[in-house]
Amino acid sequence: MIFAGVAAILVMALRPAAGLGPYLVAPAALTLLAAGGRLILALREANGAAEALALSLTDDLTRLPNRRAVRNRLDEKLASEESLALLLLDMDGFKEINDTLGHAAGDTVLQLAAHRMRGALPPDVMIARLGGDEFAVVSTTEDEVALLETARVILDALAEPLLVDGIEIALSASIGIALHAESDPGSSELLRRADVAMYQAKLSRTGAALYDPHLDDFSRPRLQIAEELRRGIAAGELVLWYQPQIDAVTQEVCALEALIRWNHPTQGMLSPAVFLPVARRAGLMLMLSDEVARQAVAAAKQLRAKGLDHRIAINCAPPELLSGVFLPRLYDALASAGVPASALVVEVTEDSFLADPQRAREVLRDMREHDLQISVDDYGTGFSSLSYLRDLPVQELKIDRSFVGTMLADPRSRMIVVSTLQMAHGLGMRVVAEGVENAATAVDLIDMGVDILQGYHMAKPMPLLHVEPWIQQWTTFAASIGPWPLSDSANKERAAVSTRATRVQSARRSAR
Repeated sequence: MIFAGVAAILVMALRPAAGLGPYLVAPAALTLLAAGGRLILALREANGAAEALALSLTDDLTRLPNRRAVRNRLDEKLASEESLALLLLDMDGFKEINDTLGHAAGDTVLQLAAHRMRGALPPDVMIARLGGDEFAVVSTTEDEVALLETARVILDALAEPLLVDGIEIALSASIGIALHAESDPGSSELLRRADVAMYQAKLSRTGAALYDPHLDDFSRPRLQIAEELRRGIAAGELVLWYQPQIDAVTQEVCALEALIRWNHPTQGMLSPAVFLPVARRAGLMLMLSDEVARQAVAAAKQLRAKGLDHRIAINCAPPELLSGVFLPRLYDALASAGVPASALVVEVTEDSFLADPQRAREVLRDMREHDLQISVDDYGTGFSSLSYLRDLPVQELKIDRSFVGTMLADPRSRMIVVSTLQMAHGLGMRVVAEGVENAATAVDLIDMGVDILQGYHMAKPMPLLHVEPWIQQWTTFAASIGPWPLSDSANKERAAVSTRATRVQSARRSAR
């Protein structure tokens, strides 16, 4: 077409008079018109393609760039190795606005939020809507303080009340911030890390949070650990260690708490802090709980065969406790081993009573009907309610180590320990103080009237093989030093507590 147009122009310009010249002018003119028309059409197609590209990179509702535009910008910056950070924003409670006022009002809120964010930040900062109530900000700085300040500017802009359908609404949001790392293979990883940070901001309710790899349960290393853990449970790599609990009056070993460990084939013995969060995310907690119950029942059988009738305490997370699956398997394991259910204490957290109080009440009563003992673990750290202590068949409270460890220096912690002891004893429950790290704390707790001591001052967790020799050594040691000294007031209080506990337990049995 180009060559035909050039030829036509030459013919029109030269206008040869001889021979076929006059007959060439008309075709040349038509050719020139056709070339011009084709050029106009090509320009229109180019403009249409440009508009289509622009539309494909633009959010229809807010007219901000969309997810595709963000990914393009991120990949562009990553390829050029420029400074780069991504802020990911999610509205708090936006679903409630949609459900209450309707989707039209929700769309208006999103448009107003987009307008405010665009006006609050410099023009060269990219703001985009990724979809729903999720927005992104692409920044060219990697200064964490500056990024947190940018997040605060956005949150302040959104917090200004806006009027929608005659209702004044103040928006809040959670913002996750991820900085470009040399290991980033592309935009997907940066978006993923910003999303993890945003989730942490929602959990902590801080408004904004920087990405922390230690809190990233979805990173590649964590996913690898999850798969290794799945195989490790099946291969018998999970083991229980046992920490003795000491009767504060007799100094005898009265119970053992079973604590899970992972004997990793390459990393050695791993504490639960390393793999329990991964197990929760990967849906492995029920497998883990079943394995704990199996080993604890086998240990109880083995110890009882040697004349060691100590209670064994196992931990159970709320979802597994309330699942309707874990407890029947535990009952079957006890029956198969010929171990009485009273040999086990199931430690539950206060969270167990919050998600579904009625279901929790039914489950705990079923546990007592099967003669399992129930202990409230980490008491005082959750949303404590006196009503469940009054109504539910709980035999034991474990005062959290955060109070026990600081009670000598912190009067408030000491008061919490004292009041918990008085309340629990009044309800006929025994009290375990965990985290006893030194002799001064042990003596103080004994004088207060605590029933059971647990902590590194007495013994660290140990493999089952070491339990029997340690108990023998401790028994000899306790006999050599005699009873721990108690004040006269403490002795009188213990006598009164024993009487109250007997009466309360009798009343509960009569009520059932």
